[in-house]
Amino acid sequence: MSLVDLRITEDELLVFARHISPVYMAFLPFCVILNIIIIAATIKSSRLRSNCNILIALQAVSDIFVFSSSIYPAYNAFLGRFVSVSDCFFHQMIPFAGGCFSYLLVLLIGFDRYLCVAYPILYTSLNKSLYMLGQLLVCFVFTMVLLTAQFLTRIYDVNVLCFPTETMVGAVKGGYFISQVVISLLVIVVYSLLWHCLKRRPLKDDTETRKIIKSLTVVVAVHLLGWTCTILLFGFCEILISDVNLSQAVEFASGPFAAVNVTIPCIIYYKLSSVYRDEIRSLFGVKPQVVPT
Repeated sequence: MSLVDLRITEDELLVFARHISPVYMAFLPFCVILNIIIIAATIKSSRLRSNCNILIALQAVSDIFVFSSSIYPAYNAFLGRFVSVSDCFFHQMIPFAGGCFSYLLVLLIGFDRYLCVAYPILYTSLNKSLYMLGQLLVCFVFTMVLLTAQFLTRIYDVNVLCFPTETMVGAVKGGYFISQVVISLLVIVVYSLLWHCLKRRPLKDDTETRKIIKSLTVVVAVHLLGWTCTILLFGFCEILISDVNLSQAVEFASGPFAAVNVTIPCIIYYKLSSVYRDEIRSLFGVKPQVVPT
């Protein structure tokens, strides 16, 4: 039973959504360009071919798909139309899959760095291809389970503007939110263990590794403040708010926080990692700065 009985009409939702949608569209070109820069730098540079760098590039690909999910509801808002949850599922299937991959990749990148720092001998002995395949398989299975559950439980009698979270109903939506909370807690645990391991190593040891891990930690902090808080807010809306229109209005209002989350990683890597900075600069014909010895 919902605790908040406030309600808004579909027309009020459309007016609100039309005011918020330009914010999403303003972020869109920056999200696409900055994530493409990460992808291009990884493809071009031989220095960005480690498992961690490849996972970061894959997350950049996923984040582009994640942000593309905002286009369809914004389009619907400006047209003044709603679609059924069933139709929404098919429109948001790929962006939703990108979100599942991106969210799990944050955890897997942290696990990769922890394994590298805490168990270097084991890490170097791993078959790189099988190790990468195993990580991607985890993402694929997680995504397919959620997509299958959504497909089997989709409904036709509820109309929405169509955010990815609106493709789920009932127990499927509850299970999804619980999985996001569990993954967020695991992310905090893994990165805490990672920093604990780094503190036990000499400060001059693996300087660049420390920089990348510092970059990842900042990205994770933004991730937890942006995406995780947004997901939790969506979950609370399901519990507290009974009105579908009001719930969608809250989703529109909180979406820009998630937009920052998928847009800013490239800037963080550029500022905090000299390797990424050099390789990104080289994409634009700028030679790396040589520090005199």
